[in-house]
Parts: sequence; C-alpha cells; structure tokens
Amino acid sequence: MLIGWTSSQAADAVSTLPTEKPTPTIPYAIDTKREIRQAAPVRIKKTVDANALLSESGEIYSLTGLDIPDDNDTAPKTQKRLSGLTEGKKCTLYQTRSDKVGRINRMNQIVGQFTCGKDETWIQGILLSEGLARVRTTPENKTQSAAMLALEQKARDRKIGLWALPMNAVFTPVTAAQHANSFGIVEGTVYATSQNRNAIFLNFTADWKTDFSIGIPATLRKDFARLRIDPMALKGKTIRVRGWLRNYNGPYIELDHAEQLEIIADKSTTSTGPSAAAIVEKIIESTLPQNTPSSAGENKQFMHTIGGKKTQDIITPEPPPIEEPKLPEIPKPVAPSVQRPLNR
Repeated sequence: MLIGWTSSQAADAVSTLPTEKPTPTIPYAIDTKREIRQAAPVRIKKTVDANALLSESGEIYSLTGLDIPDDNDTAPKTQKRLSGLTEGKKCTLYQTRSDKVGRINRMNQIVGQFTCGKDETWIQGILLSEGLARVRTTPENKTQSAAMLALEQKARDRKIGLWALPMNAVFTPVTAAQHANSFGIVEGTVYATSQNRNAIFLNFTADWKTDFSIGIPATLRKDFARLRIDPMALKGKTIRVRGWLRNYNGPYIELDHAEQLEIIADKSTTSTGPSAAAIVEKIIESTLPQNTPSSAGENKQFMHTIGGKKTQDIITPEPPPIEEPKLPEIPKPVAPSVQRPLNR
C-alpha cells in the first residue's frame, strides 16, 4: 500500500476560499491492486473547465469520481479552486491497472485520480471536502469510493459549498419524482424487497407501481455476495443511492456497480478495525470548521459503503427459528373387537 498526502480546507458556499493559512493533511490510500501510478509526472498548463485539465504537452485529463452540479454557482468556484491547485504544477496520475477500461472517456480524455504539488495534494479529496463537487463513480473507476464518500458526507453535514444550496439537497423517495432524467442522490428507508428474473428491486412504499425504486441486476449478485451483503435483507434499512434517475413504474435508479449504494448505520455497528474511510473521517472532524451546531452526546449516524475497500460489512443476521408449539399426542380410539356369531 502506497501512502500519499493531500491538503484539506473547508469554505462557505458564498465566501472566498481562504488560501493564506496552511492546512492539515488527509491520507490518500492508493489501491495498488486496482490502481497504478503513472511513472512520468504530468505538468498542468491550465484548467479547461471545472473537471478537466490541459497539460503542457497538449493532453486533456478528466478527474474521475466527481460530479459538478449544474446550479450556475458551483462550477465557476470549482474551476477557480482547481486552477489554484493544479496550474503550473507537477501532478501524478493514478489510473486503473487495466489499459482496456477506465482510462479514456467518451470524449477521448485521459481519466484518473490526481495528486499535485510538492505535498502531493489529492485534488478529488480537496474538491469534495470543500463542497465543490460530489461523488459519482463508475463501474470502471470506483477506487477510493469509501474515502470520497466520507469526505462528501462531512461537507454535506456542515452545509458548505454546493450543499448550502437547497437545489442540491439529497432527494427523498417522494421528491425524486421531480428530478427524472438527471443524476441524483436519494435517501430513504426500504419498505420492501422483491425478486423477478434474478433481478432484485428495492421499493420505498407499498405502491411499487408508482413509488421510487432501485433495481439491482443479476450481473451484480456476485459482487454483493462477495461483500457478504444480501440485498433481499435490506428491508427496513435506511440507504442512500446515487445514479441516473429515470421513470420506470415511478422514479427509478438501476445500479451498475455496488458502490452506488450506501447503508446508513448507527454508532453501535462494530467493525474489526479502522477503515480508510474512518481514518479520513477522523482527520476531517478535527480540521474542518463546524458550520452547524452539534452536541457531543448527539447520536450521529455514520455511513457504510457497500463495496468500499476495507469498509465494515453490515450483515443482516438471520432471525432465530420460531418453534411451533407441540400439541399433546392423543391416541387414536380403538374400536372394540366384535365377536361374530358362528354359523350354524
């Protein structure tokens, strides 16, 4: 495991981001099994937009794992911050180990995770922690999903950056219907689960024909089984899902990778050890400003990412078998023998 470091600071959505003070660092854990570091450094010439960089050699790079909402406010601030973090600096690109998937997007841009500068500042981590982007992984690029979701969660809790704008609030199963044909994040409690032709469906009300639902295709069953997660046992669980919202018997998101789904767990959930996301969360807690009041005794909720590297698994225990009460055995009545008269 290679360890890099990245800076973190938070800023209010309507204020100028401070740059004078040095900021603490957040660890960046590189998944060497799924990710490689580019040998030659990339020197960035300028930003193309809020999510793309132009190198001095003429290549265009895209930051994987991010989504910039179309709210006419976030993108200009994100691009300005991105310029300060990357322009004129040597950067390191991290890409998938496979050269066949996840390295080039449909616009022929080179995609990956970036660290820049002498401190190897993790660019995705900075933008997420300051509320200047939200997480949007893909099946080909889902490394660092647990750490990125933890950074996003902290920014959302503090209502900084894009999370200070009502239009970017997490949808409920009811409000999801108003945002069809767009990327969105929906949070709610699963009312029921069902299965049809090996696909699993999570419904959020009794009316499955009109309510919000999530589809888990049969192709993802192995992924969930490897994580020891049974989607059919998610009834009653509060979950958060992100993806493309469309209409299919009501608002609907179909998963194409497991990291789109988060289970919201309470503090009582135990784990075998601290995960990468937990380490990031602890550091952010001590570095980012508290923009919203909180109580030390408050029963906070923590996030569990299905499929994140070294995240704790939530396994729904099988209910104990219900023993049927045993009725006393009643012997069958035996008819008295009748002695037939002898024929005379």
